[in-house]
Amino acid sequence: MQKKSVFQSKSVMLQLLALVGLAALGLVVLTVVAANFVKQEKLDAAIVKTRNLAEAARDVATEFHARAEKGEFDQATAKKLAAAAIRGMRYDQVEYFFVYDYTGTNVVLGPRPEREGKNAIDAKDSNGLPYIVKMLEKARAGGGHVFY
Repeated sequence: MQKKSVFQSKSVMLQLLALVGLAALGLVVLTVVAANFVKQEKLDAAIVKTRNLAEAARDVATEFHARAEKGEFDQATAKKLAAAAIRGMRYDQVEYFFVYDYTGTNVVLGPRPEREGKNAIDAKDSNGLPYIVKMLEKARAGGGHVFY
């Protein structure tokens, strides 16, 4: 029977430790990839939800416009009624809708109607992003999302 040397047993030990380390590293990489995937899926779902909600508000305005076109009331009344309806809409209990025209003037701001009629084109978020300008760019391009 051949006797193992101290060097041989340390070599086997190092190989086993390397294998365990490699497996642990692989698990960490897999966890990071899975977490990023879940994060992206949640973000995509939030974007779809926001788009659907925006379309619902748009449809309210479209309906009032169509009713004005049929002669039920004039366009000014249609705009007031649509604004009032959208101003009262909420989702997730505390979230609200807002509407800006293409000049950056606020048309509807759910919880702060006193800001309606004021131009906010120069508004920036805490990072200095001119979010109204960015939203208007997306709107002119047919849609999109702005993180601010």
